[in-house]
Amino acid sequence: MKARLQDPRALSKMFRLIATLAVPPASVAAVAVGCGGGSGGGSYDCGSHPFTEERHHSCPTEEEAQKAWEAQTPEGRESTRARLVQAGLVDAGTSADASEDGGASVAMPDFGSCQARCTAFNPMGDCPIHATADRCEVVCTMTGFHPCGRRPAGYAGPRGGRSRRLAGRYLAGSAALEAASVEAFEGLAEELAKHGAPDDLISLAKRSAEDERRHTRTTRRLAQRFGGEYLAPNVRRRRARTLRAMARENAVEGCVREAYGALIATFQAAHARDPKVRRAMQVIAADETRHAALAWRIASWVESKLDEKARRALAAARRKAARELLLSADKPVDLELIEDLGLPSREVALRLSRAFSEGLAGC
Repeated sequence: MKARLQDPRALSKMFRLIATLAVPPASVAAVAVGCGGGSGGGSYDCGSHPFTEERHHSCPTEEEAQKAWEAQTPEGRESTRARLVQAGLVDAGTSADASEDGGASVAMPDFGSCQARCTAFNPMGDCPIHATADRCEVVCTMTGFHPCGRRPAGYAGPRGGRSRRLAGRYLAGSAALEAASVEAFEGLAEELAKHGAPDDLISLAKRSAEDERRHTRTTRRLAQRFGGEYLAPNVRRRRARTLRAMARENAVEGCVREAYGALIATFQAAHARDPKVRRAMQVIAADETRHAALAWRIASWVESKLDEKARRALAAARRKAARELLLSADKPVDLELIEDLGLPSREVALRLSRAFSEGLAGC
């Protein structure tokens, strides 16, 4: 089975089959016209159609915000301050202080207000901020999120972007994740070289970084098409890691998450109502499938360097990541995302994730 997972063509065939079998033809027709309309909606239960859900995110205390600021890179601080300036919470003219070596450093903003803390360190985009005497939080209407893309170590998560439309916000978040994947593959190529990996694996990792740059541009354009505003991800710089640490990230982020992302993109390429989304997902699905196959090739190489105990730990990490996919799939999804972007509904996503997990069983 592992040999098939290393072959992009075999993997693509498997994903297309899973995507086709996950949705009965009658359900596809019903989704295309939406609840309550069209002749194909008879077998589609609109009463069970997925809805959005409300999520609460507690913002940091003033002390926690100050510590988070100090832990950021200079680039991260500039990005954080830019968000505060855009929100009108910081004066744009007071962006730098003199550093000890005579240069300039980004001055720490005043994190005394709930608004400042939530705006600076809020992974849920521009959702409403609620401040009371004893609580400071963001309340957001979110949808089920289908993991897609290889996250690098130090990744703080994509901000949802700014948009009144869920599709724009979703695509802006996807663009941020694609941008983070660039750094993930660049770091992977460096670590593969450090650990003596074959040249073809290093070259393919570098090529994958270029693919992710294209994906970032593509999803940013799509986000703009749906009224979304892209916000760059915050990725903390990391040190080179041990072979085992690199192998574990590859097992979770490449063999599972990126592979599942390729399956979701394959599904979107077939079901998105918007023609530009369909065309974009056809390209992204093919690229992400190659990246998933690369992850399994890397897994094959790296596991030959590890002992049995370490190999069992990697298999356990993959199984755990696959179980987490099932949990993430069991979330409501808004009709706009199902129709315009071709994302699977909760019921379909559960079928996709179960079939995907079964395909990985024993690997």
